[in-house]
Amino acid sequence: MNFNLPSGNQLVINGTLNTGSNITILSGAILIANSGSQLNFSNGKSILINGTLSANGSSGSLITFDFTSPSSTYQNGIKFNSGSSGTLSYCNIKNAYQGVKCYSSLPTIQYCNIFNNGTGIYIYSAGSRSSLICNNNNIYIIVTRLMVFSYIIQLLLIYIITLSQIMASAESTVPVMGNPIYGKTLSVIMVRLGYIVLSIVQLFLVTVIVIPDII
Repeated sequence: MNFNLPSGNQLVINGTLNTGSNITILSGAILIANSGSQLNFSNGKSILINGTLSANGSSGSLITFDFTSPSSTYQNGIKFNSGSSGTLSYCNIKNAYQGVKCYSSLPTIQYCNIFNNGTGIYIYSAGSRSSLICNNNNIYIIVTRLMVFSYIIQLLLIYIITLSQIMASAESTVPVMGNPIYGKTLSVIMVRLGYIVLSIVQLFLVTVIVIPDII
């Protein structure tokens, strides 16, 4: 059994909520958890956000999301789906398969304790880093290693392709991947060099800016 919060509705939670069902916040709906609230999920259930989740605790009164135990079958946790938004501030998030999963969405996550989860924060295809993820404790984030690795591979591949084209351009009739290089050699090389610069910038943003903020 699932509980769906309909579009245009707002649900405010004060105190303790115990549930063995999924809670789905539909697009256009808002769920607000106030300071000191505790949301306990059992049976591998999750909170799924298509609308907005606002959980703003305080340093002296944290909000707790307890998923009882990680479930690889249901992959329980707080799930921000594409088009959703929200804030998790001063929260305890524990005992989930993925504490917070962001799918094509990047909410604000700050001053949270994220522990006893299979993965603390999982980010997939979040786009630009327009929100804030910082000052969180005890998290393991899966996205950073994958992003750095992919940018390094991308950079190496583009470098190899560009180098081969530069070498091939010494002979104007030498085919590159079945296509002769003529007057457009310079423009092709410049495009490749542009990709290299872009990849270096992406790698810098991830390793120097994103990773320190997250960790």
